[in-house]
Amino acid sequence: MQLKALEATLPPLKQKLSQAEHLLATLEGKTPAEFQSPTVRLADISLPRQLPLSLPSELVRQRPDILAAEAQLHAASAGIGVATAALFPGVTLNASYGQTSQTTGNLFNSASNVWGLGANVTAPIFKGGTLRAQRRAAIDAYQQSFASYKQTVLAAFAQVADILRALEHDGELVQTEAQAVHDARLAMDLLKANYQAGRANYLQVLVTDIQYHQAEIGYLQAQAQQLQDTTALFVALGGKLTDKLFAL
Repeated sequence: MQLKALEATLPPLKQKLSQAEHLLATLEGKTPAEFQSPTVRLADISLPRQLPLSLPSELVRQRPDILAAEAQLHAASAGIGVATAALFPGVTLNASYGQTSQTTGNLFNSASNVWGLGANVTAPIFKGGTLRAQRRAAIDAYQQSFASYKQTVLAAFAQVADILRALEHDGELVQTEAQAVHDARLAMDLLKANYQAGRANYLQVLVTDIQYHQAEIGYLQAQAQQLQDTTALFVALGGKLTDKLFAL
């Protein structure tokens, strides 16, 4: 009865495995038929001895969504400067030099030199209302970009904080499940010794053996969740973690 119940859980697990393999194929740019699943064992995956529970804000800033929002904010700020500069009149200065004299003998005297200085002024007289409206629109666009940037940053920090808290709980759960496996192993060994001494029956041995394997399954599930949350931390930080991250 217990064996049939365990066998009934295999098809959903196989379905999840197939979905994970198909997702990996998509990430590699291949079809599911072209993808060859790598051989991965849980024992081959290792984590740093101590995962960080706090991170500097500079690591969050490298996220692509934050960088994109920051670039849009800079562009909107520059738009205000362009719209403001258009309100001021444009002035063009020009100078001319020549000579004038009433007689030929004084033609090349310094007193006959003539300088001319003029200015061409282009003022936005007839477009002043339009230009001011464009400046107000640029300011509104900047405020919108700033609000979007602020919301992006807050969402990023919230996501990272959730994952860091999850990693903290994952560490506690892994330790608890490891202790449960240790205790179940001791109980099973003790009962096997009692069975060999004739002080316990075989049914009791089977029950403790099932309990031990269930504890092992719980421990493996806790490890898998810790690995998933660690991967989520990589994604939440833009996928650019460095070695110094785990040295904090």
